[in-house]
Amino acid sequence: MYSFEGEFRRLPEQNLAGASKKQEREELLNRAHLERLKREEYRRRQHSTLCIQSYIRSYQTRQKQKTKQRDEFDLLVENLKNNPPDDAMLAVLVQKLLFFYNQNIDTNRVVSIINILMRYLCCTILILLFYLFPGIWLLGRGSNLMHVGFFGNIF
Repeated sequence: MYSFEGEFRRLPEQNLAGASKKQEREELLNRAHLERLKREEYRRRQHSTLCIQSYIRSYQTRQKQKTKQRDEFDLLVENLKNNPPDDAMLAVLVQKLLFFYNQNIDTNRVVSIINILMRYLCCTILILLFYLFPGIWLLGRGSNLMHVGFFGNIF
């Protein structure tokens, strides 16, 4: 165990049974080349796996965000049925719609935002008419437009 020659560790024993086998230089180089190719293939597979996983994770995240934005859009549209929209709210609605729009799913949402825009434009036009031509409603033309139902259920 301990040597009295000052060495407190034993030197590792070496098995010389395999040392007598000499490999040819070509065989050694071929084996080293094959090992390098295996390592390179392993790195390539790992990189490909990471790319595929990254793509799938980003797709799932985008789908979750689109679902979340759709829910927020629906809630805002529901709130706008009772209140007139303002410029900022219309901008938010259009931005949300552009973010998540899918032709197969969101046709009703497009129709709802078009209706909101029409109501907003009609309100804006009426306010502009009141401001520019205060006596226009005395002529009776404005009341005809309201009776026809052109402006929807604004009034």
